[in-house]
Amino acid sequence: DDDALQWSASTRDAVRTGALAATGDAAVLALDRYAEAYGAKRREVCEATRVLGEQSDEAMGLRMACLDRIAGRFAGLTDELGRAAQASVDARPLQPDELDAQLPALDGCDDVETLTKLSNRHAARSSRSNAEQDRAWTLAVEQVERALVRRRLGRDDAREPAERAVALATDHDLPGVHARALSVLADLELDAGRGPEAERLRREAVRFAVADGNDDAVVYLVLDEADAALQGDRVDEAELHLGYFDAFVDRMTDASARADVTARAEIVRARLALVRGDAQDAHRRLSALPIDAMSELDRRAAWMALGAAARAIGRDDEALATWTRLLGLVEAMRGADHPDVAAVLNNLALVHLDAGDPAAARTLLQRAEAIVTAGPDAEHDPMRATLATNLGWAARLEHRTDDART
Repeated sequence: DDDALQWSASTRDAVRTGALAATGDAAVLALDRYAEAYGAKRREVCEATRVLGEQSDEAMGLRMACLDRIAGRFAGLTDELGRAAQASVDARPLQPDELDAQLPALDGCDDVETLTKLSNRHAARSSRSNAEQDRAWTLAVEQVERALVRRRLGRDDAREPAERAVALATDHDLPGVHARALSVLADLELDAGRGPEAERLRREAVRFAVADGNDDAVVYLVLDEADAALQGDRVDEAELHLGYFDAFVDRMTDASARADVTARAEIVRARLALVRGDAQDAHRRLSALPIDAMSELDRRAAWMALGAAARAIGRDDEALATWTRLLGLVEAMRGADHPDVAAVLNNLALVHLDAGDPAAARTLLQRAEAIVTAGPDAEHDPMRATLATNLGWAARLEHRTDDART
């Protein structure tokens, strides 16, 4: 059944003119390659039983059900990307690395032992038939995918599919999907500035991931918990979650994924070292990472922390170069007028203020202030106070006393 993956010419054209338009045809070609690989994998699974007799009907059923779930995720992804154009949704462009992160690895459907254990756990939890539960599972992961895409496109309606996924997971006893959906809802709460609710949801997600026996999901969730705790200045809590991370990360079977998430954890550990006042340790950790080979989001976090560490140990030239690269990355990811750009401009200004160049700092700070002032929540944005403070510092260095006081 090569047509199980929904990737018609009309869907392909809708995606090309939709949220991926800014990245050209490369992203659509990546989806083409994925669809082709999916079809080949589906034929391989079928032939292993029907032609070669190398696997049982049961094994084929488990692997096909896994591929059906991937087909559901792919449909959710491509349909939402196409709808972004058709509905004239004001969405930011989806970056190529974000698209890659959305596409699940096909070889995950080769591990019959793990699929069997997962299926048995679900069967033990639910009174539903296997076929009914598989259908609900496929629909639920599709809803999670829709929520993920909508959030990454910056849309305000991402909550609805995530909540539908939670309802399906609750009704059909699917703890793994429940964990993923709660994690998306946690991210949405964090986006809205509701940190305590985000952390409550993420802790609940960890509970469901543990119940599902999904060590990989636990690893990512506790690392997110450490990151959130650090952002909230709860240093001891961040260290506690990093301890849980260390306990689970060695259980990951995918060596590549384990290396990637371990590198992400090093960024969190470096930021923790900065908060502890050990900029040398932070700089050492970050300098050892292959930052250029990381995803754009991880590069952004690493360069932000590396610039801070370099500035703290007096390496202003390195801080300036690092944050200049970061500025280019954030502008490419979010656009030149995105609020995230303002934070990088402020950091660059600090280096110029350290160097006694208030004029260069003032230019950067004024651009940042214009971005923040034009934002939707400008009246309550704490960045305004930070920028005003630093503009005052620049004015004082330029002996503009009245401007500094204002």
